[in-house]
Amino acid sequence: MYCEGLEKVGGICPDGKIPTLSRANYEAWGLFREMLPGLSNPMGGYDYNAIEVVFNAHDIAQDKRSVLLAQYVKLIEVIDKAKQDKQK
Repeated sequence: MYCEGLEKVGGICPDGKIPTLSRANYEAWGLFREMLPGLSNPMGGYDYNAIEVVFNAHDIAQDKRSVLLAQYVKLIEVIDKAKQDKQK
């Protein structure tokens, strides 16, 4: 069901598998877990301000933010695609 780390595959997996962040990237997973409640927008879509709030709360350096943000956007796209596929 899963393929190599999200940062390695660029958000694209063969055979419809879901990309994951690598096991070595526990910090990124921990931050994402904190963002999840705020990401969901009741009007549909996602509230990306939740990402910035968590980054600020954990004092994440600006250069690291851009790398993490790219990973999170890809992960959100995969989650969104899975939701759309499920609705079909």
